[in-house]
Amino acid sequence: MPFIYLEHTDNIYTTDLEDLFKSIQEILIKLADVKSINCKSSSVQFNNYYTESNSGFVHVEINILEGRTTEIKKQIGEETLKLLKAYFIRNIDSAATQYSVEIREMKSMDYFTSNSL
Repeated sequence: MPFIYLEHTDNIYTTDLEDLFKSIQEILIKLADVKSINCKSSSVQFNNYYTESNSGFVHVEINILEGRTTEIKKQIGEETLKLLKAYFIRNIDSAATQYSVEIREMKSMDYFTSNSL
């Protein structure tokens, strides 16, 4: 935990998502006191979507365990949004791009995990 899901339209190009994911993880390590070894990141590119004027979108969903203050979650969201805009500004093929970040809290009692070791 946490889980980082990146979704974007196919008119937005990605070059090195590993660096982007590492940067998001650094935000979470700094603000939410998580361990990098527990972070899991993935991305999906949408080829079938609809937006006005063929605009693109980038959306990040961050799932973390409950217990962070509203202020911490706000900081995570704002810093991640700023990071997304800086990363994707050079990779945009559409006139308008929408960026969004969603922080979701999972209840500890509803989350189960195990390692193979």
